[in-house]
Amino acid sequence: MKGYTILYFIFCYFLSTCLPLVAQNDSIPPSADFLIKSKGIPFIKNHTPKEYLAASQNWTITQDNRGMMYIGNNDGILEFDGLNWRLITTSNKAVVRSLAKDEKGRIYVGALGEVGYLAPDSLGKMEYESLLPVIPKEERNFNNMWDIYIGKESIYMMSFSGLYIFPKDVPKSKKQVRVIHPTKDQLFHRGFLVNDVMYVREWEKGLMKLNGDSLEMVPGGDFFANERIYGMVPFGSDKVLIATRTKGLFVYDGKQFTPWHTELTPFLNKAEIYSARLLKNKYYLLTTLNAGVFILDVEGKPIQLINQPKGLLNNSIYYSFLDRNQNLWLGGENGISMLQVGLPITVFDQRLGIDGGTNAIRLFNDNLYLATNPGLYFRSWTKQENILEGGAGFRLMKNGSGQTWNFIEFDKRLYVGRFNGVMNIQGTVAQQILKSQSHIVGFVPLKDNKVLVAGAEGLMLLSRRGLRWTQVKQYKSYKPTFDQHHYLLQDRDSVFWTSHQNVGVFSFKLDEATDSLINLTFYDAAKYGLPSNLQIRTFKVDNRIVLATEQGIFTFDKAQNKFKRDVLDSYMPKGQRVFFLVEDFGGNIWFQAGDKIGVLQKESGQENKFTTNYSHFAPLKGAELYCIVPLKSGEVMMGTSEGIIHYQGNLNKKYTSDFNAFINKVELETGQGPDSLIFAGMYRNVVGSVLSKQPQSAIKEFPFKLNSFRFGFSTPYYTLPKSIQYSYYLDGFNEKWSEWADHKEKEYTNLSAGTYTFHVKARNVYGEVSEEAIYTFIVKPPWYRTIWAYIGFTLMALLLLWGIIWLNTRRLRQQKEFLEKKVEERTAEIRNKNEILEEQKEEIVSKNDALEIQKEEITAKNAALEQQKEEITNKNTELEQQKEEMIAQADVLKTVNRELTHQKDEIQRQRDEIELQRDSIQFQKNEIEHQKDEIEEKKDEIERQRDVLEKTNEIIRRKNQDITSSIRYAQTIQQAILPFDQRMDQVLDDYFIVYRPKDIVSGDFYWLSSSIENKLLMASVDCTGHGVPGAFMSMIGYTLLNEIVNDQEITQPAQILEELHKLTRLALRQESQANADGMDLCLCMLEPIDATQVQITFAGAKRPLYYVLSGSNELLEIKGNRKSIGGGKHFENPKFTQQAFVVPKGTIIYLTTDGMIDQNNEQRKKFGTVRFKELLENCSSLPLVEQRDRLNNALDQHQLGTDQRDDITVWGIKI
Repeated sequence: MKGYTILYFIFCYFLSTCLPLVAQNDSIPPSADFLIKSKGIPFIKNHTPKEYLAASQNWTITQDNRGMMYIGNNDGILEFDGLNWRLITTSNKAVVRSLAKDEKGRIYVGALGEVGYLAPDSLGKMEYESLLPVIPKEERNFNNMWDIYIGKESIYMMSFSGLYIFPKDVPKSKKQVRVIHPTKDQLFHRGFLVNDVMYVREWEKGLMKLNGDSLEMVPGGDFFANERIYGMVPFGSDKVLIATRTKGLFVYDGKQFTPWHTELTPFLNKAEIYSARLLKNKYYLLTTLNAGVFILDVEGKPIQLINQPKGLLNNSIYYSFLDRNQNLWLGGENGISMLQVGLPITVFDQRLGIDGGTNAIRLFNDNLYLATNPGLYFRSWTKQENILEGGAGFRLMKNGSGQTWNFIEFDKRLYVGRFNGVMNIQGTVAQQILKSQSHIVGFVPLKDNKVLVAGAEGLMLLSRRGLRWTQVKQYKSYKPTFDQHHYLLQDRDSVFWTSHQNVGVFSFKLDEATDSLINLTFYDAAKYGLPSNLQIRTFKVDNRIVLATEQGIFTFDKAQNKFKRDVLDSYMPKGQRVFFLVEDFGGNIWFQAGDKIGVLQKESGQENKFTTNYSHFAPLKGAELYCIVPLKSGEVMMGTSEGIIHYQGNLNKKYTSDFNAFINKVELETGQGPDSLIFAGMYRNVVGSVLSKQPQSAIKEFPFKLNSFRFGFSTPYYTLPKSIQYSYYLDGFNEKWSEWADHKEKEYTNLSAGTYTFHVKARNVYGEVSEEAIYTFIVKPPWYRTIWAYIGFTLMALLLLWGIIWLNTRRLRQQKEFLEKKVEERTAEIRNKNEILEEQKEEIVSKNDALEIQKEEITAKNAALEQQKEEITNKNTELEQQKEEMIAQADVLKTVNRELTHQKDEIQRQRDEIELQRDSIQFQKNEIEHQKDEIEEKKDEIERQRDVLEKTNEIIRRKNQDITSSIRYAQTIQQAILPFDQRMDQVLDDYFIVYRPKDIVSGDFYWLSSSIENKLLMASVDCTGHGVPGAFMSMIGYTLLNEIVNDQEITQPAQILEELHKLTRLALRQESQANADGMDLCLCMLEPIDATQVQITFAGAKRPLYYVLSGSNELLEIKGNRKSIGGGKHFENPKFTQQAFVVPKGTIIYLTTDGMIDQNNEQRKKFGTVRFKELLENCSSLPLVEQRDRLNNALDQHQLGTDQRDDITVWGIKI
């Protein structure tokens, strides 16, 4: 038993290092549109451990419903969205061997001693959850869980020690996990699920299948008792293809195993198959330990061999996976690779034998020939070469070394123009038939065995007899020379058209004897309706000549004798320069405009009606093409700087991608410490299942103080992921989608209370737009805007109103009582007076009665009594009047009393206010006294700090003096290395320099060398930065230029720039450091040709050369390369081009940096290139000294009121 235990552990160790992750059960439906090309190499994107920051070995791959990729790695599970990697570890941080996704999108995980699945946590971040608790305790002691398969009824997980069968609804299911063990003292080897039948191979026993709760041997299964099986996939509708390690491929029909012999058979045993996969029911894919990946069709024909020499990181590939956008993912020994096998585009480059840029392509006699910079290459095209024997590549032809340019078929023979003449191509051998002192770039066949040839020496006429070619004529009336961007074409009227990118467009005819050029015409842009004379290319489309300019496509109108916009112009992208227009055999027009490649598909039955198609070529965005060559077969070849691109597809096919935008994080911007993550991208229900959309229960509410949010979003899309753009808006905040942009975060701050929904969508490189991703949340109102606050405020308002009413009522009641008291007092007084009057009245009545009694007695005195009576009556009347007056006086007293009471209250209120003001004045007096004491203390502190500042300022002043002195000394050194006037006067008759450093020292410098006889070199250089850093760069550049020219005696401008680039990167250690410093410059070499002419050879690094020919006022421009000197690893070996042209003496050339052009004014408007060129052109006829003054004045007026933003150099020389 002890021996079996040791054997078991040895076996586990061996198999753990050799067994693949075999759970390759993708559920991709068959696709008639899926095509893997056999020609060329698909685009490959490698991901190394340094990029994803985990172990090198990768065992398994799958993709979730969002499109996110998951890779089983030695360190755990890698999550990848195209740009961002994240590592998810298992509970025991073990190596992950298997992954599988079920129908609901859950991803199951098999690892060393662990099984589980991925599920979002409470924040929505994918994390690992273990399934060990649902496995019986006695069955948890297993090693690697190599295989996971999702069946119709169960989930199968397999280790060496047992087959574990889980219910589909694990972990919530109450069903038990079943475990089937191998025979005693034996181990399982592999397991496969094919057509929902679970097959298991057991060592020393053979191939079995699951039947209920047991394994039974399949007919003939003992054949595999000692033969390892590494793949089982469907073969046809009812058979199984079996891939073995040492005996090749077998087909199993349920009864017997039949060997399947293919062209691969001799290679498979050495390659050592590691896994097998059926792709879209059309191709079989075999990964191997020693040879990379084999792809063959269902008939057994090899389609592709992809290995390390063709771009993989390693030949040991453990696993393959085809994602939902037809990208093939490979996990292997040293990283992860993604192959875009579903594209109609592949490449031929150095991996297939091509070394250098491809200038022309020609299919001739079943061979494909390439004219490249290193030489002439070929390969058989119509006959498929054996990819297994290193074929399918290009070879350099015998005698074919050296730069070649263009092909011509003439009298059923193929010829090529090259750097020193013309060669005849005969099969695999090239033979020189004409030698020339310069290169030949173009041909036009004529009658009588004659050919018009364009080359560096201009136009020549060649004549052929048999294989012998001779030069008959040199047409000296045509002055411009030809290069690779110079085009020579013949129209239907036998008129020849040619264009030169730095001169313009010409046309001419040959006389009958072909002795001379007739009707030679130069089409000056200003006269003939072209936007410019520069950067024009000539093409022949639909048997007519069209010109591609920087501002559109033009054709010649004979009736008006001018150029007009061609019908094709309306199909081109606006503002983009057109580099190529090539018509294929179906009338479609292939083009490159700006950084886009496309085709104008001709509409059936419609003349000059096209549909623009970019979608097939979106992955080629930004490619630099040298040529476009359609073939009769419908294939299209494109020459590039590294080889060729091959297109073979259906232009009418609409490529659609399956991709989604999703919100991967939502953070609270708390403003107090780190932002708080509240959502990480995924939703789950109560049982942990993944949800694709936000459920109502996941809508969160936030207090009003947490009302600032940051949203992060991404798209799991793997074709040019950096080109993906996003548009978004926040419903409840705004209703308009944002402009498309590539940033992946959006912040919203200080949101009002309310319900908000964030919407985001993505657009890929094909222009397709994804569905929206949304996230809804609620910002709760502040406490004072809640319903309870409103109820409280209402109650408080009612209570306050009730208090006011109660107080007012009480005041009125008191006032009423007071008034009633006053009325009662007055009434009592009046009543007393009335009682007195009544008493008086009674007395009078009594007296009247007495008088009546005495009336009789005093009859004699009647008259007197009557008189008295009248008097008494009158008296009574007066008393009544006095009574009424007293009542009126009582009313007045009531009014006076009320007024007095009011005045008393007012006097008391004013007295209280005066008391308050007196107390406030006393408090302010005390506060002023206290502040006065504090001011005295602060005054003393300010005096002390002023003394400290004066001392500090003195120290800073002295340091500034020292620094300024150092910079002044650096200025002296820099000025000493610049060419001084005396030296320049020795070699230049007439010149001026506008040289304005931004600071004391400058990052610009100008350089002059006359050390080489009859050659004068000069340069205007703009180094990275200005001030002291720029000055250091300028001294490095100045020293290197002297070393290159004066010491190494390199004089060709392009070579000087390439050497300067190499030495600059070496001096700044840019191979090993993230240092992007460098310089832009304009470099010229002047060589006198005779007494009246000078040849100028120019090369530029992001800087042009301006010049005005003698006797002309037109400013011409030659652009430099769009590359800088120096830079990071992406610019290790740039190639610069130079242009040579002859000018008459008296021509003025201008060498400049970009400082004056970029200078802004008070309105932040730049001086600008257009204004700068107009200024040079307007003053070009003036003496150079006046030109300098004009430039200085214009700059001063433009710069008025603003600081100088960069160093400025303008150098004018009159030849």
